[in-house]
Amino acid sequence: MSNPSQVAQERIDSLFVANKEWQKEFQAPPEFLQLRDHPERPPAVVIVSCADPRVVPEKYFNFGVGEYLVIRNAGGRTQDAIRSLAVLDQALKIYAVLVVHHTDCGLSHNSNEGIRKGLKERAPDHSSHIDSIDFGEIADKNFDASLKHDVELVKKSSFFSKDLIVKGLLYDLKTGAMTEKV
Repeated sequence: MSNPSQVAQERIDSLFVANKEWQKEFQAPPEFLQLRDHPERPPAVVIVSCADPRVVPEKYFNFGVGEYLVIRNAGGRTQDAIRSLAVLDQALKIYAVLVVHHTDCGLSHNSNEGIRKGLKERAPDHSSHIDSIDFGEIADKNFDASLKHDVELVKKSSFFSKDLIVKGLLYDLKTGAMTEKV
């Protein structure tokens, strides 16, 4: 078996090679202020989704890069997305948030306690801090509950307008189907 660190470095190097190819046809996007102040800019919709490489919003919603704002994190959990949502709302005024969880998510196979145990083994001096972190486990693969929790977290936040549309969706990895749950 190859050295995992060496393989990781080779993968990083290949990204730089790919970037050189991409630069050949690169066209700079509009400046931020031009984008923000454009009179025909559609209302901003943000998709909060999992970082899982099998779950790509541009693919499962079939849209182009830049058409929607996308925040990706472990589990697509809003507790980690609140800061980014607040910044985006201040910068661009968001009108809707779609929270997308997916079947076979890693956080439905791992518990907060299991994650804490592994981190404490690696960083025992930080045990008390590690104990205070909610890693967003999806207990018992209950996606209805995780989506309800995440939607409510955004809706109840004083950072956002009460008119903000917030929906919870479940993406099925076996069928490709998207279902509104909340």
